Amino acid sequence: MGYNPQTLNRCPIRCGLGAAAAALLCLLMFSRPGLGQPEPPPPDIRVGGIKPAASLTTAEVLKPGLSVFYISGFFRHIDDMLSREGGRKQGKPGPPILQLNHQFDKGPVFDSGKTRGVGVYLFGLIRLSQPGRYIFTAQSNDGIRVFINDRMVINDPEVHGARFSNRGIVEIEDAGWYDIAVQYFQRKGTAMLEFYWQMPGADDRVIVPAEVLAHR
Repeated sequence: MGYNPQTLNRCPIRCGLGAAAAALLCLLMFSRPGLGQPEPPPPDIRVGGIKPAASLTTAEVLKPGLSVFYISGFFRHIDDMLSREGGRKQGKPGPPILQLNHQFDKGPVFDSGKTRGVGVYLFGLIRLSQPGRYIFTAQSNDGIRVFINDRMVINDPEVHGARFSNRGIVEIEDAGWYDIAVQYFQRKGTAMLEFYWQMPGADDRVIVPAEVLAHR
């Protein structure tokens, strides 16, 4: 190969440009969430100062599970759905949901008869049997919001794959039955909805048991 001074002169320039491009790629990978580093966890939501809707010794006849209503739609965000009251009034009712511990995969969402394009509204009561701090979270696919006594405790409202929501930290002074409402939607693909809590003094979160969920 013959000597070519122009090639030698261009080599430092090319090498410099290559190194700069590599450095820029690394910077982008490690500065954007999801590329090279995990996304930060969602912030906790803290709720306090709420009172029971009914005492533990209520004479009311409470029925097992949460009442449910379904609407149709390919939502991308819970704000695209009807309001909670709108869902209760206009949604199609179904048999009560006894527990939120469901991995639907590509099957029907509860008893909606739909595998995709469905919004779900759940209403009822949750029994918090001792004062203290309760930590709630949900694992869902797609969006979910959970309210206790009309206070939002879980907020993961957009289309997403299976993942855990924020933690909803609820401090109560009085044991009793508290109002609970859940909004959830499945757009398409696979679906799941699991609702967890960590009771006062407990070390781990577990699925909220069926016996603490009821409706009037």
